[in-house]
Amino acid sequence: MDRYDKSFVIDAETTLKRISDTSYGGKLIRSLIIHSVNCKEWEAEKNLFRQKLVEPESGFSDKIDLAATRWYVEISDLNNDQKCHHRHNGHIDFRPISPTISDAFLPIPQKKNFFVTCQKMYKSDDFNYPLIRTVPYTVPDSKLSMCAPASMWIILSTLSNELGKQHLSLYEIIDSLPKKSGNKPIEARDFNWLIEKLGYSHYYYYGVSKSILYDEIEQKLSSDECIKECCLRHLYDNIWRENKNNNVMDSHVLYSYIESEIPVYLVFNYKDLLKIDNYPGEKAEKDNYNEIYHVIVAIGYTLTDNGEIDNFIVHDVNASPFMTIPRTTIDECLLEAVVLLPEDTYHYNFAKFSFTRAIETISKFDDKIKEIVSTGKVIHRPYLMRSQRVKFWFTDRDKYCDKVTKIFSKADLPKYVWVFEVSNPELKKSDKSIGIIIFDAGISNKNAGPILISLPKFMLWYEEGKRKMEEYKKPIYDSLLIFRSNVNESKGQNSNVF
Repeated sequence: MDRYDKSFVIDAETTLKRISDTSYGGKLIRSLIIHSVNCKEWEAEKNLFRQKLVEPESGFSDKIDLAATRWYVEISDLNNDQKCHHRHNGHIDFRPISPTISDAFLPIPQKKNFFVTCQKMYKSDDFNYPLIRTVPYTVPDSKLSMCAPASMWIILSTLSNELGKQHLSLYEIIDSLPKKSGNKPIEARDFNWLIEKLGYSHYYYYGVSKSILYDEIEQKLSSDECIKECCLRHLYDNIWRENKNNNVMDSHVLYSYIESEIPVYLVFNYKDLLKIDNYPGEKAEKDNYNEIYHVIVAIGYTLTDNGEIDNFIVHDVNASPFMTIPRTTIDECLLEAVVLLPEDTYHYNFAKFSFTRAIETISKFDDKIKEIVSTGKVIHRPYLMRSQRVKFWFTDRDKYCDKVTKIFSKADLPKYVWVFEVSNPELKKSDKSIGIIIFDAGISNKNAGPILISLPKFMLWYEEGKRKMEEYKKPIYDSLLIFRSNVNESKGQNSNVF
């Protein structure tokens, strides 16, 4: 460590300890340090620092040409150190100019009912363990970036891995912004050009708290208190009236994207996050955060023992990866959200509208569906997914009856589909459904109705462009095992519940 002063090492150790204490119960420890490792994120950032951010006389100008330092980490059993098998569970790359993290690929905490659905597989340079399943993380240097570009880096890094899109470094994301400066306040819509260039469909949402604000504006604009020329009327007419019924995100809407393995960009007032118990931050200064906004990224959720969602798992680039915030924080405090979807696919709110319209008709073909519709207790688990993955799952003859596997194997399905697994309280407890209803997720799709329905006494599907249906006098199955419901040994967790 001769090229770094003691303060750098102390600060880096403080960062690791904060992450360890916050997200790993103090069990994430450093196992090895390697110098001169080729961190592609830091190598990309060098140009920005060299050209725009470093004064020749600055104290760290001589460190810019150094490589990042990689700290390998492992989850240690602190109660049984002597038997702990040392291995690399992940790594953190520190920038040489400050003890901040250029990128980190860290192990997912092993906790009960803790489901990081947005995890993907990434390459590791550890010969014994060449792959790591995680969600990438970063801590931006304040001269380089604030929370917004860094959070967008997490989302784009995750989706580029899944969708085969171009990977962008944090430096490239910042360079695409209108002001070309990541260390200035960034609005969500400043990413418009970049998102469209990369070929994603994207949707902006208002949080429930902001929707209440706009409702109040609407009431005032409709009263005699506001004259017709009021400038707020222009804001209302062009933003809120058009989107008020379709673009409000609560915990249910957020869940649909998290279950679809899509990380979501969330904007809060920082003071609302600091109200959460044990949330890292300067609690004593929370009164000074009235006008400070902060971005975090939702990547998963936790469950109660009864199978209900109680928290969402998030990456906070100013605090720690794999943190949790209560679902009530989403419903009560969320200001805005941005969702990036595969190109030319529509959002959950429209899919939910199609589902709600279809379920009444579908109830005519199944007594269980009819019962839950009549009682208003329709339990549904929605997700947007590649149809290839859905086909692969539901053609498993060890899990499903021959009728189901045969129809799924020959059914016409587009590239992406919205799937709704429909259940009742009894089946939900065992991760099973009555059946599934599938919709074409393509924006250009002219068929707003279901393209595949699987129920115990009714099947509908399209084959070679023609709609086909079969009704059965006796149920062809009792229930369906839900998508990804079994514990996946490679993930070490069950990430599939309603």
